Amino acid sequence: MGEPDRIVERLAADEAVKAADTLPFTVSNQLKVAWCVKRFAAVQAVMAEVKASAPAA
Repeated sequence: MGEPDRIVERLAADEAVKAADTLPFTVSNQLKVAWCVKRFAAVQAVMAEVKASAPAA
């Protein structure tokens, strides 16, 4: 729980997330679709950067 920017920062710093092939993500169904799409896009962009900068396994 928390603000999307803080969640992304914590995920980006997590070694397990960096090593993961997938990342399950759940949002409340009470939030509007547009809000969810914006947040997912933000998380996806940051995680793509994290994956790109991670050392090859």
